[in-house]
Amino acid sequence: RFARALLPRMALQVGPGDLLARGYDEAMSLILGEIEQAVDQAQMYALQVACVPSSVLLEHFQGIADGTAPQHHLNWHGLVGLRIRDSWKTRHEGLIWLDDKVEQVHRTAELCGGDHLHLPILAHAELGDAAALDKLRSVVSGLVAEQRPIAVKPR
Repeated sequence: RFARALLPRMALQVGPGDLLARGYDEAMSLILGEIEQAVDQAQMYALQVACVPSSVLLEHFQGIADGTAPQHHLNWHGLVGLRIRDSWKTRHEGLIWLDDKVEQVHRTAELCGGDHLHLPILAHAELGDAAALDKLRSVVSGLVAEQRPIAVKPR
């Protein structure tokens, strides 16, 4: 695949903010290459039973993959909505927030040599809050300028 072939020789050149300087196709190829590598690595870890998608959710995912899903399922909010709706309907006890977070902290510590790690929320902005969005942009730009790693997560 193009993304996998491109990634090894470009990986050392990719740094904070670098994707913003690339064209869309090249940036997407790098992102897809990273995702493929993550999926390959994930096969070494067991998925918690509560996180295994239900048959109903798998049908939705199949529809997305083969192009037969409704348009409103084809974005981040649509996917999150499907997962939330499924977890609400199945009410799997392993998806209780406290248990999930406690287990997540414990498992992360195991994988990271005993260190308790978390991703801090350095900035956030709600839709329509121009001042918060300006602050978010400022914080992200500063981190990129300092070449510090960041994760941007839609909520």
